[in-house]
Amino acid sequence: MWPAASIGKKRIIWAPHHTWADYSNFLRYSNFMLEYAEANKETLFMAIKPHPALRDSLKKINNWTDSEINEYFDKWSNGSNTALFEGAWFDLFKSSDAMILDSIAFMLEYSLTGKPACVLYNLNEQGQRKMRFSDCGEQIYDILYHAKNETEIMDFINNVVMGDDTGYNARMKYIKENYLPPSGKTGSINIYKYVKDIVTS
Repeated sequence: MWPAASIGKKRIIWAPHHTWADYSNFLRYSNFMLEYAEANKETLFMAIKPHPALRDSLKKINNWTDSEINEYFDKWSNGSNTALFEGAWFDLFKSSDAMILDSIAFMLEYSLTGKPACVLYNLNEQGQRKMRFSDCGEQIYDILYHAKNETEIMDFINNVVMGDDTGYNARMKYIKENYLPPSGKTGSINIYKYVKDIVTS
């Protein structure tokens, strides 16, 4: 899944949302992510996992031409320590070290790997976070790391990915209590036991 050039380096996924969403940060960080990867190519390998609708939104909302879109993503495909991944993501997540995202569907899915994730957010004119979630979504958001600018992204990489994941215990406690099957058994075994107990009681 990951290229051989990523061996021995920290593997970070950037998962940007489509730009139809007002909380999208793609346009702000599109060049920064490539430049940061290039500046840290001895220690990092960065892969972009774009939302399936990102290309279309760039064309229809942001007036990028097909040539500009292809040229941008080709930079990820052709970089010495970058890659473009589209499609299935299970193996990509499993073999990565961290994720940076505003593609919010991945907040829970990536958290289940046990690895750190940093949610990129922006503020509205009232100084409030544009991303809004259900109560459950807010709980998941709270157990992740957050960044609202380039400095905070670099802090996440330097202090968490390359350093100490201080949020690990709290994150895994929440995941275990709310999303993992009880008793340390698979969902199918728990269902079987539940039905068996009803039938034989």
